[in-house]
Amino acid sequence: MVDVSRREFLKAVGAAGVAAAIGSSAGLSVDRSRAGSLQLAAEPVDGELVPNVCRMCTAGCSILVRVRDGKPERIMGNPRAEILNASAVCARGNMGIMRVLNPDRPRKPLVRTSGTRGSWGFQEAGWGEAIARAAEALRRIREEGRPDKLIIILGEVGCATYHPHAVAFAKTFKTPNVISIPLSTCIMPKGVAWGVTGLAGKHTEVVPDYARTRYFLSFGRNLGGAVAVGQTRKAGRSVRRYKLVVLDPRLSEWAAKADEWIQIRPGTDLAFLLAMINVVIEERLYDGDYLARYTNAPMVISGDGYAPAKTRKIKKSIAGKEVELVDFLVYDMASKSFRWASEAKAPALELPEEARELEGRKVRTVFEALAEHVKEYTPEWAAEITGVPAETIRRIAREFAATKPAAVETGWNTNKYWNGFQLYRAAAVLAALTGNLLVPGGVVLSTAGIKSVLGRAKPPIAPDVSIVKKAEVSTEIVLSDGTRVKGPLLPLGHGYLGLAEALKKEKGWVILVVGANPAKTFMGGVFKEIARLPTVEAVIDIGYSVDDTVLYSDVFIPECAYTERSYNIHGFPFTTAKALRAAFKAHDPPPGVECKGMLEILLDLLAAVDEKLVEKYAEVLAEELGVPKCAGAFAEAARRYLASRRHDSFTAAVLEAQARCMGVDLEKLKREGVILIKPEEWGLEMNRRILENGWLNTPTGKVEILPLKILGLMKKRKFPLKPEWHPLPTWVPPRWLSKQLADDEFTVVTGKVPTMSYTSTYNNPLLATKLTPPEHKRIWIHPSRAAGLGIRDGDIVEVCGESGKCFKARVWVTEAVHPDAVYIPPHYGPEPGLEPRFYEAEVPPLAELTRDIVEPVTGAHLMSDFRVKIRKA
Repeated sequence: MVDVSRREFLKAVGAAGVAAAIGSSAGLSVDRSRAGSLQLAAEPVDGELVPNVCRMCTAGCSILVRVRDGKPERIMGNPRAEILNASAVCARGNMGIMRVLNPDRPRKPLVRTSGTRGSWGFQEAGWGEAIARAAEALRRIREEGRPDKLIIILGEVGCATYHPHAVAFAKTFKTPNVISIPLSTCIMPKGVAWGVTGLAGKHTEVVPDYARTRYFLSFGRNLGGAVAVGQTRKAGRSVRRYKLVVLDPRLSEWAAKADEWIQIRPGTDLAFLLAMINVVIEERLYDGDYLARYTNAPMVISGDGYAPAKTRKIKKSIAGKEVELVDFLVYDMASKSFRWASEAKAPALELPEEARELEGRKVRTVFEALAEHVKEYTPEWAAEITGVPAETIRRIAREFAATKPAAVETGWNTNKYWNGFQLYRAAAVLAALTGNLLVPGGVVLSTAGIKSVLGRAKPPIAPDVSIVKKAEVSTEIVLSDGTRVKGPLLPLGHGYLGLAEALKKEKGWVILVVGANPAKTFMGGVFKEIARLPTVEAVIDIGYSVDDTVLYSDVFIPECAYTERSYNIHGFPFTTAKALRAAFKAHDPPPGVECKGMLEILLDLLAAVDEKLVEKYAEVLAEELGVPKCAGAFAEAARRYLASRRHDSFTAAVLEAQARCMGVDLEKLKREGVILIKPEEWGLEMNRRILENGWLNTPTGKVEILPLKILGLMKKRKFPLKPEWHPLPTWVPPRWLSKQLADDEFTVVTGKVPTMSYTSTYNNPLLATKLTPPEHKRIWIHPSRAAGLGIRDGDIVEVCGESGKCFKARVWVTEAVHPDAVYIPPHYGPEPGLEPRFYEAEVPPLAELTRDIVEPVTGAHLMSDFRVKIRKA
């Protein structure tokens, strides 16, 4: 560790650091006088500005690193990245400089010399020794012909940054076992919900068009304290041009900015949206022309089920490729007959009386099925569940339908409640009913989403041979009606809740952790159990800091800070513009610190296993980065790296090769960090073309109110029709609402802390000690509930979870949280024995409070859908 005491460090950087964190981007000014361009003003800057990409969270803002005399001095937003964050950078991004200066930063790799996993027993080691130790286990399973005994775990920031690099490693090594923590603990339910509707589902792929919307219904997300600064900036810049309605049990930073904050009961947003759909249909507020032209709402289906009455296969050219689609039967009002949708001129949403039978069978349309399905979901019904007055729900539904354009929340951290899949299905259907999908000001596909949809991308499903997927499929799930099923409806194979039992059956497993802290995630307890298994031979941890997972590893290999290494050319997230960017090494690591970038670390590991794998990895990496014609240049760069082993040399060479293959002006990219290819209007036009031409990623090519993929999955998995995965939006209660709360019981709500994001920030002294608001270091309880328990503001209470574990914490008594809920900020503090540490929040770790809850549609791990008991300590 760097030899500086915590007290000395805080004293040295405290006042200046806080000023930097909340101040303006000193040394830069923006000249907006030139139409259609954004220029850095001619004002001189004392020091070099190097373009990079912030990695303090998954948002990946474009930044400039100010360097003087070879040392980093300041981080600021890149004004040329107008399509994302521009000059804006949050406190976390500002404090990224402390990743370099942090006194707790590891100086060398660590190898376990004593103790068992879960305890401290490490010594510093030379780079070669640590690589050799890690490679020994990898070499053994490969020589035994069992490379599938390697399990790779990618974290939140790790996945956002290193997904193609880690997948290339897995393919080169020939292991099918890759666990993506963002999928398993963050995005799977909403990703599948939007995906089966026809859009893409990842954070970066489907977004509200904040700049053009006139009404925004937000739920399940605190955009004001979120990790996506680019989205927050866009939403905030336009916030007074649209009505903002926020459903949230807590008065979050985003709710505080709303025109209307609705303090809804936790986990009942689905009921609110279902009632809105009911009102839109009952009062005929829907966009009939949109539904008839662009969705499968006119599809003729069975009168007592959901099977299409008749279909056929047709060929269609999508983005230059011939694709097979499903054509379906509709009733054409123009010809007064049943016709194929591809031939009908005026598809009917509702069948006339004379068309309610087809070949002796009762039939109806999808729209009619939906209308009948949601009849019971009245605002009065929803009011009983949500605690929101029926008239409020009815008014919001009318306002939303009447305002053009309007947008709904597309979701971020959506693995919160048992009904997450149906929540975002309801959001998608509400947007389609009102004509607000793929239109300016509604919900649109970003450039990444456009690529995904036109490429007809499939969900990130692990191969059937993956031990992770096998464990997931065999995990028993109990549905809300008591039915037991094996595995989720769509087993993606990225969660590891059932993995411990599978790994016990055979020896010799190796776990490689890439940019993750799985010991602290919402599956932390399971990871700790797995890491302690005697059948796990080695746990190799590649990361930046000595976090909780290091305790459960055998070898820790330190990655350099993001300002100390380059990063390959890639696109921009969260925007309809088409642009490229890259990160360039701004400075060297401090003297005495041994670290490398992730690509160099992975090459070192492969070379220590078998040098022949190095060139193979380079070629596979070119495929994963979408530039297969660069494979030869990548392989040559890998050979040069083996000869030098210099930090950042392979990554920099990959970046240069990419630029040549792609025809990118590398010098311009080095100067500005951004190359704009097409403006946002291009992406909006592509959204229009996808919608109007029927190019969506569904079997029909249309927006699917009734998703044929869900019907197909139910048939394939032999699953009965259940509310959890009903093809039409259906009420599913959150787990916690299954019975009445006891006097001392609360359901947990959590959310992002504006100054904290994952492990990358909790040991940042300025963020942890100076900038984190006091209310985010306590748990929140409503005054009415606190009084009943004899609890006053500032008291210490004992919090006991469903797991049986109890913790003590200090409370903030406030009306800013729903009476049924206790708000527990995410716990970023370390395991005992990892001192010194800066974060001292008195909140319990959520991962320790909950049992392992597997969501029924995708196998995601739920974060909030559990109860705790609270008593005064």
